[in-house]
Amino acid sequence: LSQCDVALLAYDSITYANRSSGILWCYAAARFAIGKPATAIGYGDNWLATEARDFGMEWIEMKNFGDLLGKVDAAIKEQNNLRQHWSTYAKIILENSYADHISKALAN
Repeated sequence: LSQCDVALLAYDSITYANRSSGILWCYAAARFAIGKPATAIGYGDNWLATEARDFGMEWIEMKNFGDLLGKVDAAIKEQNNLRQHWSTYAKIILENSYADHISKALAN
């Protein structure tokens, strides 16, 4: 995942509601660990898009599957110009393990 310039997150908010497979966090953590920017392409402006933006990731909205190749091509071309600005939230989550973050939050 760390070598993927762009992640395709075909998250369907109707099917998954507020659930995720965790791939967003895995991708973000892998890119964060090597100091590279993270870009995700997905459907709409949903919970997953909000989480990606909260991390400071680039989120590119895909309206339909026909948009996919054009969005991927544009994202890859833009990758060299992208400067990652990881948020404080992302640093808290990604510098430590997510489980460690949750256990500390519950302890307080």
